[in-house]
Amino acid sequence: MLQYSGNNFTSIISPFRVIDEHGSVTADIYFYGAAYINVAFNQFTIALTNDWNKQWTPTDGFMITAPAKDREEAIQISQDLMKKFGTIIN
Repeated sequence: MLQYSGNNFTSIISPFRVIDEHGSVTADIYFYGAAYINVAFNQFTIALTNDWNKQWTPTDGFMITAPAKDREEAIQISQDLMKKFGTIIN
């Protein structure tokens, strides 16, 4: 679920999560990640959390960035979108 309220950022949450290999779910607010969007809404980065610490870090975090033709361009777009929030990507 996305609830965008401006400021080029939104959290991505789920009101439930899968709890076993059979697909059983439980009611729970699960933080999936954060989305950073440019003003024109034509570039975005989603910083995905990892399961063990529920947060994203530049050294071990996963990201989805678009549009980007390669990793270098994705990193540059992500840096541009996230710098407003003090996040550094190497």
